[in-house]
Amino acid sequence: PDFNAEDVESSFVELCREILQFYIEASSGQVAESTTSVGPHPSIPLSSRRRRELTSRAPLIVATLQAICTLADTSFEKNLGIFFPLISSLVTCEHGSRDIQVALSEMLSVSVGPVLLRSC
Repeated sequence: PDFNAEDVESSFVELCREILQFYIEASSGQVAESTTSVGPHPSIPLSSRRRRELTSRAPLIVATLQAICTLADTSFEKNLGIFFPLISSLVTCEHGSRDIQVALSEMLSVSVGPVLLRSC
C-alpha cells in the first residue's frame, strides 16, 4: 500500500497519545470512557499491585516519550497541543519507575523548552 508522510505521522501521534493516556488512567486508577479530558488527578498512594503494573509499563512510556522527541521540529511543534496536556498529567502522576521522570525531564528540557522559548 501507498503511505503518505502525513498519514504515518498522524497514526504515530495518535498511537503515542493513546499509550500515554492509558498509562495516566492506569496510574490514577481511573477507567475513562472519554480520553479527551486530561486533568490532574488526586494523589492516592498506589497499591503494590498497581505499582508493579505501572513499573512493567515504564519501558513503553519511556520509549514513547523518546519517540515523540524524534519528530521533526515542525511536526513536534504542530503536535505539542496534543502532547502537552498528557505530559503535564504525567508530571503529576505517581510512577512505579523513576525512568519515566528522567525521560520527562529530558523531553521538557530538550524538546518542549526550546519550542516554548521560541514562542515567547
